[in-house]
Amino acid sequence: MASFETLTKIPLYVGLLLLTGLCSSIWLSRRPGAPERAVSSLRASTLGILASLLVVACLIARLVAHTYSTFGGDGMTWASLSTIASESRWGIGWRRQLIAASWAVGFSALARRGSVAAMLPLALVTVWLAASYSMTGHAAALSTTRLASTVHLLAAGGWFGTLFILLRVESAGILWTRFSWVALAGSALVVVSGLVMAATYFSAAGDLVSTNYGRVFLLKMALFAGTALCGCLNWRRVRTTGAPAMARLELALVLALIIVTAFLTEIAHP
Repeated sequence: MASFETLTKIPLYVGLLLLTGLCSSIWLSRRPGAPERAVSSLRASTLGILASLLVVACLIARLVAHTYSTFGGDGMTWASLSTIASESRWGIGWRRQLIAASWAVGFSALARRGSVAAMLPLALVTVWLAASYSMTGHAAALSTTRLASTVHLLAAGGWFGTLFILLRVESAGILWTRFSWVALAGSALVVVSGLVMAATYFSAAGDLVSTNYGRVFLLKMALFAGTALCGCLNWRRVRTTGAPAMARLELALVLALIIVTAFLTEIAHP
């Protein structure tokens, strides 16, 4: 069941990134000079609703998996589920995530209006969702790593989530130009926040090759390097000719990165 809990994290991460990307996309489309309602379409709103529902479903599945890992198959009762959800420290973060994800469903529907007033509640809920997620994993131990984890998720969403949304809604060239700066800022924050967490998790450089966590972390870094290279090439393309040519390859690497991250979070760090 531990592997099942790992698998639930993959679509959970995807949903979080898409919600952040939806907020970023709507903001980009409402800046002066952008095509009217370029991103605030029914399609973008539907993606937000689906992403929110995906997060809700994954959170429920995580509760079941976490309860199973704690009590075993014979202990899978409503009482044990309630105990994990309401009395454990893990359950505090889980409840906050579930509430935020439930609100995000409704706010995503309002986001089709494309106004700042409609986007603001969704943006606040998305930040709350990312912050509460940091309370249910490796980052929960320290306030520094919780903050870094929150920034890491939001920055990745601003980068990768926005890229996916803009591809799906077939955005105009001016939005790609604006997105290039969002991607640049997001990549910088991903690197800085990742380094902060790595400095906390690793006590020595040798841990990178002598521990399971370190070896999987190196795999993640290799995938990130490939993603960053695609991002750099796409950034140059956007600055000169328009839509990024390697965007789909970049997103494919992001999916591989998410899968590796899901497994990495289930490994005890050194």
